[in-house]
Amino acid sequence: MKAEREALEKILSRHWRDPHSLVQILRETQDLIGWLPRDLLGELARELKLPLVQVEGVVGVYRFFHTRPVGRYRVLFSDNITDRMQGSAALMTDLCGRLGIEPGQLSPDGLVSVDRTSCTGLCDQDPALLMGSAHETEKIVR
Repeated sequence: MKAEREALEKILSRHWRDPHSLVQILRETQDLIGWLPRDLLGELARELKLPLVQVEGVVGVYRFFHTRPVGRYRVLFSDNITDRMQGSAALMTDLCGRLGIEPGQLSPDGLVSVDRTSCTGLCDQDPALLMGSAHETEKIVR
């Protein structure tokens, strides 16, 4: 915990505790810890002199931020109406069954998490999903 606190202090210092650097601070902090627990968001809000609701709002807008532990590999099924009409829910149910987890859950070995996302930008090629490691840009899979 002390090592994490020292690393967090370095991140904040590197960005001069500038609230305009919030997204980058959140990204670096998540890279350090793996996800963004609420108590940590509160600490960042205090350090940046921002309301907690503002920090949580930024985290909630961007899909690449995680407020709970996620797998080393993430699978995100598109959950818009056209994907659902093309069977994305059944595909997600099948994958979760094979992995022995529920949507939004982390596999027991910590390797995989499966969840939903609002859109992959491929409505004309449904169903689609994003797949990649938690520390790299997700890839679109059809």
